[in-house]
Amino acid sequence: MGKIQGLDFTQNLVNIVTAVICIILLQSFYEHEIFRCTKSRNKENIYSNVLYAFNIILSILLIIINEYLFIGCLWLVSVAVISAIDGMKHGTVCYILCIVQYLLYSGEYAGDKNILLYYVIIGAAMVLMFADNTMRELVFSGLSLPVFSAVFVMVRYGFDMRKISAGKAYAIIQILSAVVVVLITLIVRHTIEQLENAGVCTVYGIKNKETVIPKEILNEDCELMSELKSFSERLYIHSVAVGRMSEGVAKKMGYDSALAKAGGMYHEIGRIKKDEFEDFVKMMAEKYDFCNALTGLIIQNYRKKPENKETAVVMLSDSIVSMVDYFEKNTDKTMPAKEKIIEGIFLNRLKKGNLSECDISDDELKKLKKIYENIM
Repeated sequence: MGKIQGLDFTQNLVNIVTAVICIILLQSFYEHEIFRCTKSRNKENIYSNVLYAFNIILSILLIIINEYLFIGCLWLVSVAVISAIDGMKHGTVCYILCIVQYLLYSGEYAGDKNILLYYVIIGAAMVLMFADNTMRELVFSGLSLPVFSAVFVMVRYGFDMRKISAGKAYAIIQILSAVVVVLITLIVRHTIEQLENAGVCTVYGIKNKETVIPKEILNEDCELMSELKSFSERLYIHSVAVGRMSEGVAKKMGYDSALAKAGGMYHEIGRIKKDEFEDFVKMMAEKYDFCNALTGLIIQNYRKKPENKETAVVMLSDSIVSMVDYFEKNTDKTMPAKEKIIEGIFLNRLKKGNLSECDISDDELKKLKKIYENIM
């Protein structure tokens, strides 16, 4: 691209060094955040790997095309897709990388401050609108993007209809490109969810509240729970209590209550084969048709590193039920007030960093504490 743009050796070298630094930073970030099983990258991780690589390459190609054929904000489609699939953290990284690529590769367009400002704002809007949404929420957010693009175009022309009419080709392309970005994002998100539900692949960041939990496994007397009861009645009673508490809390918080209940019921199922906890969970998941979200929740809870809000709820419920059990069995000890029990558990989990990756805000934590106090 430097040769096509007629850049000298020094300018080309700066671009190459900048691109290499971006690649190193991106890879380092994804090693920690996206590829959860860095020591044993199985086929599930490969799908995620390919998806991100494809999006980065696509953004570069679209920026190059934009040098010769104006395509509006279509080159930011990777930002929208990554945000919708893997949340705000990864969407933000992709957004920053795309803006850097735009500055490196877009030639004369990068020198237009008004156009650059538009892309900086519209890219940030994509991250904010599309990150951490259910499919239904994503549709409503998608409807907002073309409207936002149209308003920004009018602002750029100072709401002067003569200027807007003179630049109508530019305005139409910007608005239509926003529509195309939304359609592509919805199609990719829907496709990924279908692949996840079919067990073909797992992209860890999708917040999928529409994940189907088979009704039969939510029955406390189902075959798998009976197997747990045969192994340990104490563990069965504990798991039922954690499932009920997690369901109640998730429902009041607006989380996926079915996923939280199932996660609470089966969070200890791997103890049947304690030395092979994760392998046994995966075997049970295949046998009883667990969705990927439930299997992931159980394993995340075992590792004490929740990656979503439902897993965090199960972990907190597990701690609270265990604490109450302890005081009920040790009658010589006086049980503290429920507020102190909950506060102590929350502080302990925060201190250990157990809640650092599940995107629960401080306001949500306060609300969670109140809900747990009421449920106890």
